[in-house]
Amino acid sequence: MAKTHRSEVVVIGAGPVGMYAALGLHKAGVQPEIYDSGRTRAMHSYALVLHADTVRMLDEEGLAGTLATDGRAVSRLELFEAGKQRGELRLANEVVVLPQSTLESILVAALTRRGIKVHWDHRVQGIEAHDDRVRLTVAKLDKVSTGYPVAHTEAVVDKLFDVEARYVIAADGYDSFVRRRLGIADTQMGKGQLFSVFQFEADGDIATHGHLMLEPHRVGGYWPLPNGQARFSFPIDAESEHHADGSRLGGLIAERAPWFRGRVGAVAWTAVGLFERKLATSFGSGRVWLAGDAAHLTGPLGAQSMNVGLRESRDLAKAVAADDPSALQTYAARALEEWRGLLSPEPRAGDWKSLLRPCLPASGSTLDALLAQV
Repeated sequence: MAKTHRSEVVVIGAGPVGMYAALGLHKAGVQPEIYDSGRTRAMHSYALVLHADTVRMLDEEGLAGTLATDGRAVSRLELFEAGKQRGELRLANEVVVLPQSTLESILVAALTRRGIKVHWDHRVQGIEAHDDRVRLTVAKLDKVSTGYPVAHTEAVVDKLFDVEARYVIAADGYDSFVRRRLGIADTQMGKGQLFSVFQFEADGDIATHGHLMLEPHRVGGYWPLPNGQARFSFPIDAESEHHADGSRLGGLIAERAPWFRGRVGAVAWTAVGLFERKLATSFGSGRVWLAGDAAHLTGPLGAQSMNVGLRESRDLAKAVAADDPSALQTYAARALEEWRGLLSPEPRAGDWKSLLRPCLPASGSTLDALLAQV
């Protein structure tokens, strides 16, 4: 084991929530370190839309201009049922649609300008929380090629080392190692939903605003992306309904989105994903705290988990930088209360407001204002 490395604050997870937490810490005068078990940022992800409040937050870091260049502004959502338009929601302030990989590239560049390094291929695999510090065991990973006759790569441990930090912010995703190691349970807040997701090239008469497709007990979605792409997320009942080819996409559009008039080109990527409704029983304690998907899960259409998680990371960074136990407890209590409201009650069949609530690109009073239009 190498000599123990010491850090002020360690952020675990280099997704948007973790990287934004690091930016907030740096702004408050704390130099963070980020560890992520991946080799680089995510290339394909489900989160897609930045809420208007998130755009304002990112503007505080001088990133709004980049978002405007790389993203696509959307000012309204059209509501469809059985292929026919049933309503429209006007967004008081535009949201920005862009792939999570693009957002992550923007955040990595912002970190680099501030001298903050992301330690890719570093897996935190041990954590001990003490009254005055947190001790982590970190594995530096390497990739090796194995297999015959079909080659594939595997992650192997190159070396182990210890890290001691005053605080740890865990933004390590839905299967959070930190949450599990601390023994924090997560509560099922309702049924999950499978989605068949297609991101594809499109041209011609492409809708330039968002669409939500209501069924009696579930909702599908469409978002236009920059650079001639679009994304559909179709709810399905079983994985067997998902087929990763353009003909399946064409069939789903004909069946559920006949209003789409654009020409469908090559499928950039497609996946099937189960999105659960879960909430951690606690957002942390002492010197270890959770933010983002590590603490809560919901559906992909309104990207609420990522956007609210970004706000959580801002508030958490301020409290950690101030070394203020009272502010940390307030953060945890407020976050838990907000998510209990977002995740309950469970959407009810035939009730548009309850079905739409987890699908809209907003939270807090902005979400309430959108629901008032339904």
